[in-house]
Amino acid sequence: MVNKKIVAVILVLVISMIVSTASAIFYNGKYSEKLSDYGRLETDFNEKNNAYNVLGNNYNSLQNDYQTLQSEQQKLQTRYNGLEELSNKIRESYTKLNEEYKKLTGQYYTLEGQLDEFTVRYGEGSDCEKFITPDNPVVKQKTTIALGHFSDGECTWDEMQTICSWVGKNIAYNYDTYNGNIQQSYQYPEETLTSKRGDCEDHAVLMASMCKAEQSDLGMWCALVSYVKNGEILQHELVFVNVADDNLYIFEPTSSNGWHSSKSMTEPLAISEYEQWRGCSQFTVLKIFNDKIYKEFNNNQEFFNWF
Repeated sequence: MVNKKIVAVILVLVISMIVSTASAIFYNGKYSEKLSDYGRLETDFNEKNNAYNVLGNNYNSLQNDYQTLQSEQQKLQTRYNGLEELSNKIRESYTKLNEEYKKLTGQYYTLEGQLDEFTVRYGEGSDCEKFITPDNPVVKQKTTIALGHFSDGECTWDEMQTICSWVGKNIAYNYDTYNGNIQQSYQYPEETLTSKRGDCEDHAVLMASMCKAEQSDLGMWCALVSYVKNGEILQHELVFVNVADDNLYIFEPTSSNGWHSSKSMTEPLAISEYEQWRGCSQFTVLKIFNDKIYKEFNNNQEFFNWF
């Protein structure tokens, strides 16, 4: 009986050892497996941790870049605001300048027109024709007053002399206001009649206008001449009339008594008579004109041939 109990105990022990050994082997395998999993997990963790650290560094770098860009954006916004303000000011200035430009453009064209009128008043070239104005209502009215009757279409010698004397008595002599080297400028006859003042060309164009208001086809011209008096070369304007046989008759409308030639005569004789009255010499005709004709001459012979 004892032996059976011992055997049974031994069997139990053997079985227990076998079970324990098997369990140990099983759990050892499981341990090794878990240990291997732990190693893999640890490696994976380290990789993920490294990746996390890299991402963290990248995040920090991006965060710095973002802050830098945000700072730049704020600077650019500030600059943009400044430029927008400057743009508004420039736009306002442009609007004002554009308005000023339009005003100045208008003033320019106004002054240009005035300049053209001012230039015309020098009477250079054929511009002087514009100052013979027989159709002007004021000229016609004053002609009627001077002659004492309405126009009958003919201006006789007596009427020419009357008009010459009327101009000399009613228009005071007044020198031009000189501008630079220009020492001659014309007034329109109406202006001369209104101001009752004028110099030699103003007297001449007024007389010619009044005479031609009485007879439009009259052979009468204003004449720009030069002569020497007291050693000085002077220029002057007179009125010439072409009479029968192409003789010349000279009127001096600046004279208070209306000086004129004693009779019609050849051009040299008429000029000689005027020189004696004026006390001058070397009388030279430079140009003649009326409302339809303008002619310049280099010497008296050219004038004689033309006249």
